[in-house]
Amino acid sequence: AEHILASLAGPLHGGVIVGSLYAAWALYPYSPPVLDSIFGGVLFVLGALVCARFLLNPVLAFFRWYSEEAERKSGVALSADFIPLIRKLLTVAVYAIGIIIVLEHFGVDIVALVTALGVASLAVALAAQDTLANMISGFVLMADRPFKRGDRVKVAGVYGDVKRIGMRSTDILTLDGNTVTVPNSKIAAEYIE
Repeated sequence: AEHILASLAGPLHGGVIVGSLYAAWALYPYSPPVLDSIFGGVLFVLGALVCARFLLNPVLAFFRWYSEEAERKSGVALSADFIPLIRKLLTVAVYAIGIIIVLEHFGVDIVALVTALGVASLAVALAAQDTLANMISGFVLMADRPFKRGDRVKVAGVYGDVKRIGMRSTDILTLDGNTVTVPNSKIAAEYIE
């Protein structure tokens, strides 16, 4: 709880500053309309940034706490790959929504923008199909945990000790001292011994 409360301190300070600026601007009766429009736009963008941080900081603090607790209880470091990726994806999603709201405030056609982004993301997903399959399999391996670092396994024709479990691949140190990198999608599709 203290992590979440501490994470709200920065956005609350920013909110107080932006709210004070907005109140001062609203009470000042002599500003020209052009200055009103510019200052109002700047305050809206600052307010959107503060709101994004206000929503994002507690979620990021929760994931930081969760990764520390999971590592303490199970001894498996989720924070190495899994949690930072989720935090980055959440950050990108929240800021993308904030940018869309700001653009809509300034009269940009959001439907066309979202359609273009959808087509672009579909093209990227098709181009990176193997990488995405490995990353999703990495999520499954980290959530399911059929093995952990240091375990001796036989998977996908490779026998040895698990050296590293990453988002895209897993490194296995074979008995003759070679490191074999196995894609996570191949591990997820094979029997694990």
